[in-house]
Amino acid sequence: MKENTDNQRDGFGRFKRGCRAGPGVPKGGMGNSTKLQQLRLAIVRAVSVKDLEAIVYKLVELAKDGDVRASQLLLDRVLGKPVDSPELFDRIGKVEHFLGLAS
Repeated sequence: MKENTDNQRDGFGRFKRGCRAGPGVPKGGMGNSTKLQQLRLAIVRAVSVKDLEAIVYKLVELAKDGDVRASQLLLDRVLGKPVDSPELFDRIGKVEHFLGLAS
């Protein structure tokens, strides 16, 4: 049963003194971040450096053979995902104009 928290908060939305904390993760339990950390650790332990090199070489080979998805994945990982923001392009245009680079 959910309690009404309206009377438990002050004018700024913060909890007033004396409010009980939530139950949290039970003692001996495992939160989601702990589970995720364990899964990542299992992957790191299972994949060797040679495995990773073989995967990357295969990805490069596929990209060279014209696999567009492999090319996207490779470039996103090496260069970072492209930014698609209209505000960014506006800001770049203003900087170019300021520097006298705009045509």
